[in-house]
Amino acid sequence: MGLFSDLSSLGFENEDNIEVFKKKEVEMVGGIEGIEELEEEEKVLEEEDYLYEKNIECPCCGLDFDAPAIFASKMRPLGHGIDLRPKYEGIDPIKYDALVCPICGYASLATTFSEIDTMQIVKVQDKITPQFMGLDTDGLVYSYDDAIMRYKMALLCDVVTQAKSSKKAYTCLKLAWVIRGKLEEEAETISEEQKTKLEADENECLDNAYEGFSMANTSEDYPLCGMDEPTVEYLLSYLAYRKGKYKEAAKYIYPIVANKNISPGIKKLSMKLKDMIRHDYKEANSKQ
Repeated sequence: MGLFSDLSSLGFENEDNIEVFKKKEVEMVGGIEGIEELEEEEKVLEEEDYLYEKNIECPCCGLDFDAPAIFASKMRPLGHGIDLRPKYEGIDPIKYDALVCPICGYASLATTFSEIDTMQIVKVQDKITPQFMGLDTDGLVYSYDDAIMRYKMALLCDVVTQAKSSKKAYTCLKLAWVIRGKLEEEAETISEEQKTKLEADENECLDNAYEGFSMANTSEDYPLCGMDEPTVEYLLSYLAYRKGKYKEAAKYIYPIVANKNISPGIKKLSMKLKDMIRHDYKEANSKQ
């Protein structure tokens, strides 16, 4: 089954074979985002305590809908993974970053939801809205399945509207993070079949993120999706590393390690990733 196969429940029956980045596009590149004191007692917040209802205007159909948003003041960061996936105490905010209009089906990441031009609106109205069967919007709290469905709708809209490579790549990256969140959160309850499908979807998303950011790195102006060049090239290094493309990974990471003007966070992660690349490269060569 393909990445978009489970959107059939929303009315999309023929999207299973859609490619996020077509082979010709890839060949053109050379193949190469607590705890409070309450009456003097500490109270652990539930997920719904971090959320409030926000009214959103859809730029495609012009109608309003409500979606959950997060109280920034309650966020307690716990750091970042090696792939820059952020972690927070008590909630996974990435689950709530994909917005879907429940009326017309237009979807995008929250930061870019209003950034759609007239021609793209026509494409959504022509190819998304007629097939869209609606979306359950009950309750503030999203399950990982709710979040994954919304991210896949956002990615489908990116493909249909021919969004920039960087936008598609960023949606793929964040979808991979949400899928991994489900794998971690529900490790003891999901079946082996579900796990296999989720891992395949995560890998496909990360592969697409690599291709998309590779293209954007040479064809688009920075910042890309709010990220500066060292951050994107760090991501490219990690994504190349996980594909076993150690020379590509090294090409991106060494200039970052040598850069004295990057943030301490990226610097620290870059040093760690450099050592991982060097170790695995030597190990791979020793087996040949």
